Amino acid sequence: MEIRLAFPNEVDAIMQVMEDAKKCLADAGSDQWQNGYPNADIVIEDIISGQAYVALE
Repeated sequence: MEIRLAFPNEVDAIMQVMEDAKKCLADAGSDQWQNGYPNADIVIEDIISGQAYVALE
């Protein structure tokens, strides 16, 4: 497994993973990540500031 900084061209893929996670959380009865956070703008800000990472197999 490789963990590295995320790139701007990966925002769509990152958001898809996050949307899947939001659904799993909601299905489990959790209200975490259910009110628009995190969103693509926040992910982009995190990428630009060097605070977003991805894990690759």
